Amino acid sequence: MADGTCERLRLGLVLFGATVLAVTGCAPERPPVYPVKGQLFWKGEPAVGAVVFFQPVLAKEVSGQNPNAERPMGRVGADGSFEISTFGKKDGAPVGQYRVTLVWTKRKEGGRNEDDEENVLPRHFMDPARSGLPIVEVREGVNVLPPFKLAP
Repeated sequence: MADGTCERLRLGLVLFGATVLAVTGCAPERPPVYPVKGQLFWKGEPAVGAVVFFQPVLAKEVSGQNPNAERPMGRVGADGSFEISTFGKKDGAPVGQYRVTLVWTKRKEGGRNEDDEENVLPRHFMDPARSGLPIVEVREGVNVLPPFKLAP
């Protein structure tokens, strides 16, 4: 009886170890990320609530990042500042070159749900090829971008 119990225990431990190896071995490796900070202003005022997206210029240039992976992004705060997040809150972005796109919507006056939102910024800011914003290069270390000062 004791031998059977020991054998089942060994088998259980082996299966548990194999499961742990299989699960951890299948997870895609994330590229290292580096802090990215900036500011966004529209007509001289902080673009509070706007979202800044980084679109890789070429997916292969972004430290092996999967082209279907999450895109680095940040939300603009009350003072116009933003910090980029990729995998976790304000963790930064992988090394590489990015086109910047912006989305900023606000609820229409009297609106009650998401369908009642309108764009604050012109639509071209949502298109990486037409945004007119400079290409951003993220490097190892802390990255502080020059402020984006937009006007119509």
